Amino acid sequence: MDDDHIMRKKPEAIELEFQDSGESSLVKSTLLSSLQNSEWEHAVRREVKKFLEKAGDDVNAKEVFDAVKDMARREIPQDAKKKLYDQVLEFVTTVNNR
Repeated sequence: MDDDHIMRKKPEAIELEFQDSGESSLVKSTLLSSLQNSEWEHAVRREVKKFLEKAGDDVNAKEVFDAVKDMARREIPQDAKKKLYDQVLEFVTTVNNR
């Protein structure tokens, strides 16, 4: 394996720098914007509404979350996943090459 494929920094150090640099907030903001501008948000809202209609009034937020989280994760658009992956990869590559 050549030197370009070896992690130069520990994952923990990269993650800390990801948080401290503000890149984490930027990536989250970008992902949220992508999701809000897609059909994803509407699909999740429909799923929540469907669950609430079945469950009635006696549910809490955790129960709603648990009921829709798998569907919500599955329905994330591929372009949003790719954008997230590219942003994180670019950051990790930049940090490792310093």
